[in-house]
Amino acid sequence: MTIEQTQKIGILGNSVGGILAALSTGLEERILAGLFVVAGGGLTEIIAESTEKNLSLLRDLRFKEYQFQSIGDYYEMLDQKVTIDNLDFANFTGPKKVGFIISNSDKTVPTNTQYDLVKAWGNNKLIFKTAPSYLNHVATIVHASVWWTDDIVNFFEVNL
Repeated sequence: MTIEQTQKIGILGNSVGGILAALSTGLEERILAGLFVVAGGGLTEIIAESTEKNLSLLRDLRFKEYQFQSIGDYYEMLDQKVTIDNLDFANFTGPKKVGFIISNSDKTVPTNTQYDLVKAWGNNKLIFKTAPSYLNHVATIVHASVWWTDDIVNFFEVNL
């Protein structure tokens, strides 16, 4: 047996790292389990609606440069340009054990896009934790890393 055959790989990602971790989990067959913290799916919507500083700045600059009349016009342009979306690759390499930490008060990665990612994973999903409703995007990441560390470790111990 080679080292590769005995390795069990899991991935953990927060925010944009969670979005990329979800994409990687779907694409890379060696990843057996993934835990995604305040990660969403539907990149067009995330880019268009996020309150994250850089995405907001880009949205404002694009509205001026391309003279969009509405957010719908912006969505239409993004739909043409965004060709890879992690929603499209959930379970692409087969069933995986995946977990989610959701913020119900998130405007950085809009909450509904987090639930869209959960739905995309279908029967393999586990809504691992839902943050208290008063916690926003960053506070949920901090809360998870401080208060749920043992649960996160246990998730990987059980699922790898």
